[in-house]
Amino acid sequence: MLVVGVVLSACGEKWPPTQVAVVTLQPERYGEFIGTLDAAMQQHGLTKFPPAPGLNELMKRPVLFYQYKKDESETKIFLIISDLDGVSKIKVDVFGQYFRDAEARQNATASVYQVVEKFGGTVVTGKL
Repeated sequence: MLVVGVVLSACGEKWPPTQVAVVTLQPERYGEFIGTLDAAMQQHGLTKFPPAPGLNELMKRPVLFYQYKKDESETKIFLIISDLDGVSKIKVDVFGQYFRDAEARQNATASVYQVVEKFGGTVVTGKL
């Protein structure tokens, strides 16, 4: 999807995700999902950051979109979650290259997998 490419380019992400998962949730449960993911990512020193202003206007609807990384100034991202492909379909893109340390990468990815699994999601590509 063109919009996804534009958003990823704006985020500075140069590599394709190493893992992709999809979670089907009604928008009323987005907050629960995000809260669980926030707690899991904080254990790895990652913080949630919103997109640049204007995404809702571009998509002509309220959009779920967050990036997880250590600092807002970083151009590399560990995780992007969005419903850009459609309401109720949350796409989880993991960029394993973010962590240079293999153990840190494996632990953070395992945390993502646990949240995806808890909410009934499925891995589409890669192995979480």
